[in-house]
Amino acid sequence: MNLEERLDSFVRLGDFISGIVSENNDLDDHSVSEFDRILRESYIKNNWFIKDNLLYSLKSLSKNLNRGDIESWILPYKIESEFSSEKRVLIVMAGNIPLVGFHDLISTLIFGYHAVVKLSSSDDVLLPYLWSVICKIDPRWRSRLTYINDLDDRKFDAIIAAGSDTSSRYFEYYFRDIPRLIRGNRNSISVLTGNETDKELDGLSKDIFLYFGLGC
Repeated sequence: MNLEERLDSFVRLGDFISGIVSENNDLDDHSVSEFDRILRESYIKNNWFIKDNLLYSLKSLSKNLNRGDIESWILPYKIESEFSSEKRVLIVMAGNIPLVGFHDLISTLIFGYHAVVKLSSSDDVLLPYLWSVICKIDPRWRSRLTYINDLDDRKFDAIIAAGSDTSSRYFEYYFRDIPRLIRGNRNSISVLTGNETDKELDGLSKDIFLYFGLGC
């Protein structure tokens, strides 16, 4: 797959997500019932993943998966159009909010590498569902992702991982011999002056309380 084909797949995935989360979608009954089943299963596996939070995550993702935004992000890197590598990038995904590891996945795949994904047990329903959709969009994707359950294999060329400070220290040591991007805990602070607009306060409240405060 060349770069244009890879980008097109994710744009079409964005279109699919936009359609499936719309109340006025014109999708067939099977697609709608399958999507409803995925939402229910996600909630059963993780009760923090209520339907509103799942839909918010998907809607946000669909807004970003448009051609203009993807090209403005990717094209400055000047990736060779035909570049494709069998190098394996391990992605250890967190599970604090729905699809929190999707950006790491799309980065790996669009840049032409093979993704090796260790899903979080807290979020192991929604991403495989979206992956099945993108493989229907272009079946060539099937050979570009492998799921694993543990890290004992260690046949990886690079790693991207997110977790706590404790797990990040483990990853730093365990994968000290390969290129790695390790994320630990994140903290932030907001200073209010009293001059904030209603829109700014509304945005701040969403930033704090969305996903029951489990986001970064």
